[in-house]
Formats: sequence, C-alpha cells, structure tokens
Amino acid sequence: MKSQRGFTLIELLVVAAILVTLFAVVTYSIYQSSERRYFSESERLLAWINLIFEHAKLEGAVYGILPSSEAIDSSLTSLHPALLLQKRMA
Repeated sequence: MKSQRGFTLIELLVVAAILVTLFAVVTYSIYQSSERRYFSESERLLAWINLIFEHAKLEGAVYGILPSSEAIDSSLTSLHPALLLQKRMA
C-alpha cells in the first residue's frame, strides 16, 4: 500500500473557510474602529464650533475657520485650521 502524502480536498476547504472568516472579522473590526474615530473627531469639531459660536455671540465678534499658510503651501492634502477673529465695528 502506498503512503498517503498531501492534504485532502476537505482539509483544504476547511482551512480556506477559516482564513476567509478570519479575514472578514479583521476587516470588519478595522472598519468599525475607523468609523468610531471619525465619529469622535466630528463630535469634537462640532463641540469646538459650538463653543466658538457662543463666544462670538457673547463678544460680538466674527470668527471663521481658514486653512493656515502651511496647508496652502502644501498640496492641500490636509487642512490645519487657523482661527480668524474680526471685531465688529458698531
């Protein structure tokens, strides 16, 4: 009788199914992590904008968010906000 060498088709399919499942779980967890990070950053930005809005109402000033000179000089891949303050002339 010959000695058996190699893997059966069933064994290969089981390993492939395990790898596909593992890949799907890892991909899903990475996607969820980035979604939470974006949501957290958007919440922080919204809170900051609301704070500036309230401050502008109290002081009677005009605020705006402009890109800094670093962002203008670069290829605009990311914006670094700079605060613009202009007192109202009443």
